[in-house]
Amino acid sequence: MVLKPVRSAGTENVFFVSSLTEARRAFKAILGEANLFGERNDKVLAQEFLQGQEYVVDCVSKGGIHKCVAIWAYDKAPCNGSKFVYFGVNLFESGDGAREERMTDYIFGVLDALGIREGPTHSEVIWLEGEDQPCLIEVGARPHGGEGTFTELSTPCVSYNQLSVTLDAIEDNGKFEALPRRPGRLKAHAREATLVSRQAGVLLAYPMLDEVRALRSYKSMEMKVVPGQDIPLTVDFLSTPGSVMLVHADWEVVVRDYEQIHAWEADGSFYEVVEDGVEGDEEGREEKGGEKAKGGEMKAAKKEDKRASGAE
Repeated sequence: MVLKPVRSAGTENVFFVSSLTEARRAFKAILGEANLFGERNDKVLAQEFLQGQEYVVDCVSKGGIHKCVAIWAYDKAPCNGSKFVYFGVNLFESGDGAREERMTDYIFGVLDALGIREGPTHSEVIWLEGEDQPCLIEVGARPHGGEGTFTELSTPCVSYNQLSVTLDAIEDNGKFEALPRRPGRLKAHAREATLVSRQAGVLLAYPMLDEVRALRSYKSMEMKVVPGQDIPLTVDFLSTPGSVMLVHADWEVVVRDYEQIHAWEADGSFYEVVEDGVEGDEEGREEKGGEKAKGGEMKAAKKEDKRASGAE
């Protein structure tokens, strides 16, 4: 089972529990605490733990007409003692489009059932492998989060993004109506590598940033922790030190660059840290089984080096 706040984001206070004792402990940790939005948690949501690949279906609605503007696949896995650590997210494209079509139909039905007729939505589903169908985790009546980094990933690959489509719907310029019900084949491939620190202490430097910028699919980076600040162990989206945006016409190039970034993290070369005695997960990530319920995602504050290089 998964316990979490009714309102929050970034997997804040999301607990996987497998016993009554763990459930009580998680309940006490959530109830009464201030969430990401500064509100007190007066309720605790319990959800079935769902096994399978987790997806995001981003939509924009106008007058009850829905348009799917992007489908994303999460890469999440256990690390540093946490069950739900973000390693990244990528624009999803299957070989025949069948899974995208079924998720689009499913989420359109969910939006109708919830009475959502206007504006952007951010829906998360698990594809139940055993049943070969999607199952809803949650719907956020808001845009995709992450300080808008999704726009520079979506636009080169789809030619639009959730924010641009939302503006078109508001301006009533005819562009919303002209869009397909969901994107077709991608023009390029995009992935956000979410950084995962296995060390806690004072960050002295990111020694590998020049190497990151030299990667073939590198587009930009956003660092939330800068040298001189404390860097925590990454246990959820809120504690990630930053992310790197990758875009390229060749999916294999994106995959290699993504794996290289996480390999530098795993071998300790990505960070120079004066540690405070807290040790992370030396093995890095465990084999991904399936990912489950959790919140959306919002980033904290600082930016370093927002450089665009485009897809090769």
